[in-house]
Amino acid sequence: MSVIFGRYTAAFPLRASALRRFLTLAAFLFTSFVFFTAAARAVVVRGVVTDALGKPVAAARVQLVLGQKAVAVGVSGADGLYEIRSTEAGRFVLLTSAVSFFPGVGQDFYGGSTDEITQNIVLETGSVHEDVTVTATGTPTPVEQSSSAVTLVPDVYLATTVGIADALRQSPGVDVVQTGQMGGATSLFVRGGNSDANKVLIDGITAEDVGGRFDFGTVSSSGVTGMEIYRGPDSVLYGSDAASSTIAFNTPRGSDLKPVVSYTGSAGNFHTYQDEGTVSGAHKRVDYLAGYSRVDTSNALPRDDYHMGTAVANVGYDITATTPVRFTIRNADSASGEPGAHDFYGISSAAKEADQDIYSGLTVQNTFEGNWHNLVRYGIARKREQFKTFAAEGIFLNDSSGGDYYGDVETIRGANGTSAKGQAVLTYACYPLPANSCYPQSDFADSNRDELYYQTDYRFPKRIVGLFGFRYENERGSFVYPAYFEDQGIQRTNFEYTLQFSGDIVNRVFYSVGGAVEKNHLYGVAGTPRLGLAYVPVRPGGEWMRGTKIRVNVATGVQEPSLATDFSSLYTQLGPTVAVKDGITHADAGCGDRPEHLPRQANLPGWVLSQRVFAPD
Repeated sequence: MSVIFGRYTAAFPLRASALRRFLTLAAFLFTSFVFFTAAARAVVVRGVVTDALGKPVAAARVQLVLGQKAVAVGVSGADGLYEIRSTEAGRFVLLTSAVSFFPGVGQDFYGGSTDEITQNIVLETGSVHEDVTVTATGTPTPVEQSSSAVTLVPDVYLATTVGIADALRQSPGVDVVQTGQMGGATSLFVRGGNSDANKVLIDGITAEDVGGRFDFGTVSSSGVTGMEIYRGPDSVLYGSDAASSTIAFNTPRGSDLKPVVSYTGSAGNFHTYQDEGTVSGAHKRVDYLAGYSRVDTSNALPRDDYHMGTAVANVGYDITATTPVRFTIRNADSASGEPGAHDFYGISSAAKEADQDIYSGLTVQNTFEGNWHNLVRYGIARKREQFKTFAAEGIFLNDSSGGDYYGDVETIRGANGTSAKGQAVLTYACYPLPANSCYPQSDFADSNRDELYYQTDYRFPKRIVGLFGFRYENERGSFVYPAYFEDQGIQRTNFEYTLQFSGDIVNRVFYSVGGAVEKNHLYGVAGTPRLGLAYVPVRPGGEWMRGTKIRVNVATGVQEPSLATDFSSLYTQLGPTVAVKDGITHADAGCGDRPEHLPRQANLPGWVLSQRVFAPD
């Protein structure tokens, strides 16, 4: 019995020791599992912090902010590189600070628990937000590194305006012409180019009519987050119609973690009212914004009433942190009275013009390992215009042709004191009589476009960016004037291939060189090269002349004929195989500086080296 008892007493200490070793091993394995699982499920945000010229910024403090708290902090090294890890997931914002720079506030982004995200940061010496241009190179580029003449109009300049015409006027080399009062047709002439030689982009979607015509009077400042004005030919990136300039503006995004509802209203003389409401926000992978605005005014002349309603929506969804999808739509409906040259007639015409414009697009992007970026966008533009004369207005008087409707007797005085008195024809009579039997009269025009755009760009070592793009456009347009038996239509299919390289040398010399080949439905194949150079002799800073930049840009642009030109052109009448195009080679140089708190720019005039009109044999 004692032997058996002794064996049991010896066995119990042995089992207790094994149990302790087992529990120690289990605790170690559990701790390791928790640690490595948490590390594997951490969101990783990395990138490089640079100044506006691309020079790395060392010892910059980068905070990863979720909601109202910083969940992680990183510090950039001597090469500007930083890396932040966090076990949190959601919508983040990067706050960056460094000695001699303004604090940087980045765009919000989504990060999942297993995502690796590249967020490069550019710090400015005179602004909290970096000024970035896209139209110059096709990729987001600080304006200090651009060799092109670019003006950025922030949204704060649009906050107190109804439209965008006044903001456009502030850019050098730009002439804005508006017919009549609020709501009148508004055209843009850049550096002597035609009003139909401007490429207009809304959320990256081509917005001008077929052939380039665009009425800026139909664009409300509501739902616009600033504008970008590129002065000069940009057909290398945007094809036909970018012969004189490119105008781009985007719909704002929702960023607040809780829904935000806002309303603004104003009133003024001439029975003018403006109302605007928006709802926006962001939750995890989704950000959203929707808004509607309306403006009404009677203007100062009889029968010159105007109203415009604009609805916008912008919805984004992050499939992953590196693969966002975004849908945008903008619908604008406007109508204005057309009183005509009231001061010459003393009577307003009984006419109205109405426009209905829809721009919408779906964009999918992907960034692979922070260097390789791909983008696919499908966009549509649907534009309709109606002009209606309700009745023959004026005083019917017999004349050599049988009689027409005249205005009142008016005296017109010139600036030199010369005056003339008389009556002018306001409305033509109908024949055979009665004189007003052909009224009301209407004409209709529409311009539709479907486009598909693909872009891939890669950041090579030594800060070189290569870009390849492909664009397909299917354009349809028509003009119908029943009173004169006009019913014309056209369809065009265009293709464009783009290749471009951009970069810098020692953060002082910046270059952009590329070209495009376009196969246009009307005029065939055209090449559009572009070369740009910029040199910054003095780095940005707070002192005078700091940030001075010297730039030279040479480019060729092409322009296809507008609907009105094409329908009335002699070349069109000669046969379907004969078409016409405009080719413009433009060179410009400029020098400017941007001291702290004092934005300035001095531009030397641009030179049109040649302007050619081509007509195939």
